[in-house]
Amino acid sequence: MQFAVMELVIEKWIEPSKGYLHPFDVLFQQILSICQEHNGISYNHLIDRINKNHIFHSLLIQDVITLIQGMIEKEYVEVIKNSDELIVGLEGERILRSKDFYSVFMTSDEYEVMDGTKKIGRLDKAFIINVGDNIILGGRLWGIKDIDFDRSKVYVTKAVSGKKPTYTGSPGGIHKKIGEKMMEILCSKNEFHYINDIALAALNDVRRKYLWNGITADQRCIWIDKAEGTFETYTGTTITKTLVWMLRYFGVDAKIRDGVGRITIVNPEGILSILQKVKEKEWIGYT
Repeated sequence: MQFAVMELVIEKWIEPSKGYLHPFDVLFQQILSICQEHNGISYNHLIDRINKNHIFHSLLIQDVITLIQGMIEKEYVEVIKNSDELIVGLEGERILRSKDFYSVFMTSDEYEVMDGTKKIGRLDKAFIINVGDNIILGGRLWGIKDIDFDRSKVYVTKAVSGKKPTYTGSPGGIHKKIGEKMMEILCSKNEFHYINDIALAALNDVRRKYLWNGITADQRCIWIDKAEGTFETYTGTTITKTLVWMLRYFGVDAKIRDGVGRITIVNPEGILSILQKVKEKEWIGYT
């Protein structure tokens, strides 16, 4: 992956930000905050404050008005009688008392990790884990025995096998451009001036199976070894995770193998026909 990142840096590629087109949750918080700050603010002054805040530049004024009206109806804010001033309502006061109210930034959704009845830590839900996986937590190796998705709990015991851990810390994500550049490098014979002979030899060794099989950068491989296959997606983290859940929908035992988009498939027989079903299925409505 380091070669791919370095090449993209040389090409002056910068990963694009995702943006936040409809920050209604932040606007909701700001309306309560402004009303609390001023201990009452006129309707027009509130609208003016919102319009001058560049965070909300993508929101239509009618949508802002609709949100304020909805907050009045639900008693998050209240209109002072015989006035156009808005103050925090009863429901708004309840929210203001919450310790999390002033935290604008999204916190990660996590599992509690339990060894019997003892809590030993937390795992980020952004990382796909499976029963039977080994994880490193608190400097120790644990084996996952059960996952309670409804209660967000993972039950583990001390690992006795030497199986490689699939989780060693908070997961990172890569943009699909990085994965595509990795595949481009693997399918080429390009040499790089910034690496030594040892690194080049290692790279060429990895490249060998792609070049021998005439694989091009726009193709993706599934390497079969006995009863297990490795699906090399070489794309972004979000796409890889989505593919795993799609494959699982069709009953495939699929797991993310590493952070570069490789998926382990148990019993890969018939996987091409299943991928065709994944392609043909209408996924609208699934999240």
